[in-house]
Amino acid sequence: LHPKNCLGVRQFAETMMCAVLYDAANRFIHEHFVEVSMSEEFLALAFDEVLELVSRDELNVKAEEQVFEAALAWVRYDREQREVFLPELLTKIRLPLCRPQFLTDRVQQDDLVRCCHKCR
Repeated sequence: LHPKNCLGVRQFAETMMCAVLYDAANRFIHEHFVEVSMSEEFLALAFDEVLELVSRDELNVKAEEQVFEAALAWVRYDREQREVFLPELLTKIRLPLCRPQFLTDRVQQDDLVRCCHKCR
């Protein structure tokens, strides 16, 4: 498995009903979430899949800020179509776990967040 192909492998495993491979892919995704979130496969995911992923407690991240950045990267990949999903995505990100400095300097200043009335 690799961060660039693990989401596709997981989808294949689900289609083929291969629980062992599906579970292995999920574990890999959890362990390497930051790298996975930078892949084309992640950026191409459907909203419900991204929502489910960023909600997981099992994600191996140094800080919740990395989950925030992944969610925003996904929205920006197709901003016109995905902007409407930002409020719901933000409800799944544990913003209280973010550093106060990050909240004021990054979250509150982000153009996507500022333009979204539901996100304020």
